[in-house]
Amino acid sequence: ALEFTTPLWIAGLAPIFLRERLTKMRLAAVMLGFSGVLVVLRPGLEAVNVGSVVMLVGAVGFAGSMMFTKHLAPTEQPLTILFYMALMQTPVGLLLAINGLHWPELVTGLWLVLVGILGFTAHFCIARALSLADAIVVAPMDFLRLPLIAAIGLMLYSEPLELWVLLGGVLVLLGNYGNLMAERRAG
Repeated sequence: ALEFTTPLWIAGLAPIFLRERLTKMRLAAVMLGFSGVLVVLRPGLEAVNVGSVVMLVGAVGFAGSMMFTKHLAPTEQPLTILFYMALMQTPVGLLLAINGLHWPELVTGLWLVLVGILGFTAHFCIARALSLADAIVVAPMDFLRLPLIAAIGLMLYSEPLELWVLLGGVLVLLGNYGNLMAERRAG
C-alpha cells in the first residue's frame, strides 16, 4: 500500500509548492482511491522493515517527480522533460548498478527494451496529462493501476478476481469519476 501513497503526498504538497487548490472533491477522490487500494491489498499490521521505508521514499520521490514535471509542463514539451529526466537518471543509474552490471541474454535484453519503451510511454503520458490538468487531479489516476493489474492477471495468467479486488476497483473508479466530473463542471 505504501507504493500507492504518491497521490496522498501530491495532495498534501501541491497546494504548497504548485499553488493548486485542494478542493473537497479532489481530497475525496484521493481518499476514495486510496481506500480502494487498501480494500484490495488489505494490509496487516507488520513491523516496519527496510523494504517498507525504501518503498515510502520511492513514493515520495515519484510525487516530487510529478510535481517538478507539473512545474515544467507549461513551458516545456513532454519530450523535452523526458529527455532531461533520462539525462539525469542515466549517470545515477550507472553509478548504482556498476557492481552488478553485466550484458543481458537476448531474451532478457528484449524484455528490458520493452520495459524501457513502456516506461517512456507512461512518463510521456504523465507529462502530457500534467500539462493539461492540475497534479491533484492527475495523481489519483495512478490508483487505476491496481484494478488494471488485476484485469491483466486474469487475462494473461488466469489469476482469479477476488471480491476485494472488484470492490476496491469500484472505489478507485468512483473516486476518479467524481473527481473528473467535478473538474468538468468547474472548468
